[in-house]
Amino acid sequence: MAYLAISIFSSTAIFIIFKWFDHFKVNNLYAIITNYIVAGSLGYALTTNKLSLAEVGEVSWLLPTIGIGFLFISLFQVMAYTAQKIGVSRVSIAVKMSVVLPVIAGVWLYKEQLSIVVISGIILALLAVYLGTKKPATAVGNKKNKLLLALPIVLFFGNGSIDVLLKYAQHFWLDAQELATFSGLLFFFAFLWGIVFGIIQILRKGIFPTAKDIIAGVVLGVPNFGSIYFLLKALDSSTLPSAAIYPINNVAIVGLSAIAGVFMFKEHLSRINLIGLFSAIMSIILIAYG
Repeated sequence: MAYLAISIFSSTAIFIIFKWFDHFKVNNLYAIITNYIVAGSLGYALTTNKLSLAEVGEVSWLLPTIGIGFLFISLFQVMAYTAQKIGVSRVSIAVKMSVVLPVIAGVWLYKEQLSIVVISGIILALLAVYLGTKKPATAVGNKKNKLLLALPIVLFFGNGSIDVLLKYAQHFWLDAQELATFSGLLFFFAFLWGIVFGIIQILRKGIFPTAKDIIAGVVLGVPNFGSIYFLLKALDSSTLPSAAIYPINNVAIVGLSAIAGVFMFKEHLSRINLIGLFSAIMSIILIAYG
């Protein structure tokens, strides 16, 4: 449970740090690129059986890891922007309600059975995404604001896909000694994709990284690594099944993020948003105990 607790606090810290990026006018992309250097270095440092470049090219899970790395940095940019524009509590609901996707995938990949209670939780989770991220009608006037409403949906399906792929990797590809290596390579490939995105930004907009962006990326890199590494450790070592670990992890993050949003950033949650938050927590409980 200690591994799971560290993963929960690390994930919540990510949303909070993204909100601070906006406050301190940090360039999201360059901070995220730096964060992956830090996270990848931590993964390498914790790896007991370090691979040479030639050995990395021979691992069976190399190509999928490159693909997951692309999803990492792409969704991280969407997550940062969404947290800054619609709030920490709302983005946490959109991201963590994606728990329904690995649960559904468990039926197909691992022959797990879904009870009526779990199915009810999945339906409630979908409702929670809509209610928990809904903005007041007065705040959705122009075309740009209307496009913001699509971001939680992108995060829902994108993060859910990552959860499915991480569990698949842990179940079929990795042994306990490879978790740090796998985590480190995920971040390394996300960094390489970030370099590509950074070059495009420089060529198109002439925006270069600053010292502030680098420092912010270092701060983000530590909890980012912890959120993935300790979740994988929890999946590998816990007596709880993955169908329970993911819901427990996500409900705690949703709750902590809502508290942080209200008390740290003075975010306003409408009555509909509060119903969505309650629905989110209840859906995760139903899925966990179903």
